[in-house]
Amino acid sequence: MVWAWSQSGNVRAVGAAEKLGFKVSVRVREGAIMYGQLHDTLGLDMLREEYYESRGKEDRTGGTLVRHD
Repeated sequence: MVWAWSQSGNVRAVGAAEKLGFKVSVRVREGAIMYGQLHDTLGLDMLREEYYESRGKEDRTGGTLVRHD
C-alpha cells in the first residue's frame, strides 16, 4: 500500500493523486488551516492490486511482502 496526504483545499494535488489511481481512504474533518480557512486533511492510498490493475500489468511478486529496511 502506498499513502499520500493532502488537504482538501489543495485541489491540484488531490486531483493528481486520484488521476494516478489513489483513492481517498481517510478524511479528518477541518484538520488543517490554510490561508485562514479550515480544510479537511485527506489520506489517499493505493493497494498493490489496484496499482497493477490500473496499469494493465501482472503482479510478478506473488503478492509477498518485501521489506526494505
